Amino acid sequence: MRKSLIIPFCLLMTMFVGCGGTETQTDESIPDSSAFRIALLPVSECKPFLYADSCGLFDSLGVSIEFITYYSAMDADTALMNGSVQMSVVDEVKYRFLNSQCDSDSLRIITGGSMSLSLITSKSARIKDVKSLKEKIIAVTRNSVLDSLTSHIAGLAFLSPLEINRPQINDIRLRKEMLMQAQYDGAILPEPWATECVDSGAVRVAKSDEILPLRFYVVVCDSVYKARKTEIDKIAEAFDIVSKRS
Repeated sequence: MRKSLIIPFCLLMTMFVGCGGTETQTDESIPDSSAFRIALLPVSECKPFLYADSCGLFDSLGVSIEFITYYSAMDADTALMNGSVQMSVVDEVKYRFLNSQCDSDSLRIITGGSMSLSLITSKSARIKDVKSLKEKIIAVTRNSVLDSLTSHIAGLAFLSPLEINRPQINDIRLRKEMLMQAQYDGAILPEPWATECVDSGAVRVAKSDEILPLRFYVVVCDSVYKARKTEIDKIAEAFDIVSKRS
């Protein structure tokens, strides 16, 4: 295996789009029922999965995988909890929330890393800093670090969290599109979506890397880990190898 681990992210995004909510398969045959199904969100935190796959790491480790792409973290969460997928990426707040909803089968963290989110505002909103956020409309997703980051930003501006209106827009594509059409004042977005908005004229008002360190986790249900520990440990190994080199 000598393929480069450095792959343009635009190429990876086309791979995400190619998944389009269905399995990524290597041929036209019936999907391998024994393959390990991984939920992907089109965000930077999921890049290591695609890097590892494109470089043949999973094949070299003897692990059969299938990717399923979701544009809503909530949909990915539902798929994980009902067993449609066996692995997913969640933020630290979502991890605690989902575990609180588990009756018996808790989530297990197998690896993780730092994540980046930005508060992006539409150009027409004319919001230049966090002090201008009072009574503004900022799109988020509930029970996630996006909502928590908004509350933290409100605190930096000496505002009550209730002084920022927060509609829930789960689909990341819709959240970005509505922002660019100025249908609300701003949104919390991950990469590369945040930078794409800025490149198109939106304004980055705050970035989590600079004000609040955030974490994401790659998780599986505990029962799944116990049943497929060998495969899961290899997947985590591939993820960590790529995370350190890319």
